[in-house]
Amino acid sequence: MEDAINVVFYEFTDAYLLVCMTFFHFSLIRRGVWIPRTPWESLWHAVVQWVGITNESAINYVLPNAVNFGCNLYAEVDLFTVERPASLSGCGGSVVTLQQSFFVSEARILIPDEQKAFCEQVVATVAPVEIRCFIQDQTLSEVPAGGSYEIVVNYEINFGPTVTNGEEVVTENIDTDSFRAEAASVLQMDGDVVIQQAEVVTVTSSPSDLPSLEPSESPTVLDICTIVTSAIFETLFPNPSALYTYSGFCSAVATWNLDYPDNQIFAAGDEFGLRNQLAAFFGNMLSDLFTTNSANGWAGTIDFWTNFRGSTGTGKTCGEFVSDGSFGGTLQRINGELECPSSSYETGYFDAVVSRLNNYCTAATAFNVEALLAMDNCNLLLTTLETCTISTGDVTCTACQVWAGVTLPPSSCEYEGRFIGKELLALLTHLFISPCVSFL
Repeated sequence: MEDAINVVFYEFTDAYLLVCMTFFHFSLIRRGVWIPRTPWESLWHAVVQWVGITNESAINYVLPNAVNFGCNLYAEVDLFTVERPASLSGCGGSVVTLQQSFFVSEARILIPDEQKAFCEQVVATVAPVEIRCFIQDQTLSEVPAGGSYEIVVNYEINFGPTVTNGEEVVTENIDTDSFRAEAASVLQMDGDVVIQQAEVVTVTSSPSDLPSLEPSESPTVLDICTIVTSAIFETLFPNPSALYTYSGFCSAVATWNLDYPDNQIFAAGDEFGLRNQLAAFFGNMLSDLFTTNSANGWAGTIDFWTNFRGSTGTGKTCGEFVSDGSFGGTLQRINGELECPSSSYETGYFDAVVSRLNNYCTAATAFNVEALLAMDNCNLLLTTLETCTISTGDVTCTACQVWAGVTLPPSSCEYEGRFIGKELLALLTHLFISPCVSFL
């Protein structure tokens, strides 16, 4: 064999061990399925090129689903040591990420064949410019007026390195009535399909071949609103006040992170971790216990979340508690012993905690997290959660029913100075082993 294998590719998520735990505790992640980040088509694409099939139409015949994965495909030079140049048309240049709403009469999302047909329509519309279309995710919500549903589709269009005006190409070809009519016609749905104008979310330029020798004075800041979509926000806040709008949130986070690069919010961790942070943040926001007196709206809320350390000024902030895997710590920081009493709740605060838990579970479901954060750092909180998922008389936290038993153990554990991450803690706990044990 003349060509040698060049490298082995792999990637683990931060919560990789949680997959293993399903063998021991099937209820830990029971709300969906785990989807690999790298498709089989990606690896086979490189192999197909290596054996000599390089024509794009021939590759699509051998790998008919490869078109579903955009540029998330390996070329032969990625896996093998070969002299032939890389061949992946429509990749290597700018990437335009779009969000488009489909209004339909059925409560469902686009099935795989419809996703493929939609992207084929995108490619055909932009031709002869070579592109790749990739649907990232979809969300479904019922239109308040009733009778119809909104599917919000997030997708990206990848361009080759010679295309320098990707956004302009999208505007001229995709943002047209004719394209929307043609795209609606390829969907296999009963009744009319109305497609709104696409909204350009981000435009990423092609990367430089050479690294910069000097750090940028304007570092790239994650656009958290690619995760907090308008559909998710409207699900949580259907009627927001003027101080707490969706656009105001997106703007406030971006402004804060630019103004305070050493104390950013929602800027660290992978997408799984960020979804956990957002669920805890919005779960508390829904309770509205630390924002009602804020005249600065989102700015005041973010300042509290990232800076307030309690009356002593030395404790953890809400953001730090969440980064360490603890939801209970946020209650301790916000309302102290009123919501985390040493023995029993004062009048009215049991119901307040139940409401806050219900709001957190609502946000956790909206952001599709793997498991609730730990209920530690707040006395009685875990007991209250376990109680209210069954019954609390006049007050129930119905949104938490689906999360019954699906929480991480205490957010940290130290044995002889060695820190144990929350994933390992969860695995040990569900194996019925004490998380801090002497065999470590």
